[in-house]
Amino acid sequence: EAENFDGLTPAPDGHTWTIGTDRAGFSGTGHLQALPNSGVNQNVNPDLLTQSPRLDYNVKFVKSGTHYIWILGGDPDAAGAGDSVNAGINGVNPPTALRIDGTPGFNIAAGWNWVGNIQGDTRATIEVPSAANHVVNIWMREDGFYFDKLIITSDASYTPTGTGPAESVRTGGTPPAPTLSLARTGTGVSITFTGTLQSAGSITGPWTDESAAKSPFAVTPS
Repeated sequence: EAENFDGLTPAPDGHTWTIGTDRAGFSGTGHLQALPNSGVNQNVNPDLLTQSPRLDYNVKFVKSGTHYIWILGGDPDAAGAGDSVNAGINGVNPPTALRIDGTPGFNIAAGWNWVGNIQGDTRATIEVPSAANHVVNIWMREDGFYFDKLIITSDASYTPTGTGPAESVRTGGTPPAPTLSLARTGTGVSITFTGTLQSAGSITGPWTDESAAKSPFAVTPS
């Protein structure tokens, strides 16, 4: 699951991967989006390694050699301006995992597509150097991109469907921090969050869990 990363490195310009639940049909507890969605495209290697926000996933590989990447993702506006992503291993983005946006593409108005090809419709792959622990990386290419799930497989003939297989067992790593954002909706406020939402009558508390609250949560201030 994209949201269960082991490391997140924001970009120097402030772009980062943000947890959300606004795009329906996601797998797991949420999805990630590269924000802000301001039209930035990090498409030059090696500059993107340090100028693009990066996600790290610790993976215990049982064999070396070629492994195939599948990404479950989507374009925020179905306009082609947020429909690609980069992948790699151990901090290196190989040409075989640069610009993952091949057929059928992420450029859809709603929902999610599985894409396992780079531009030109050759397979997105990484080379695993040994049967051991390695770090798989995901870098933003176009901001606004929605990222829901990652599959790494040594089976060239495998093609995922639906929301894909259940998540592999996850051990170690640091859970992602809860997120919170506010937006006006007419005379009310919409609260988008991960984690547990709490409320209080004053800033000093006492604070109690809003156990029935689901993100986004609508509030009408008095």
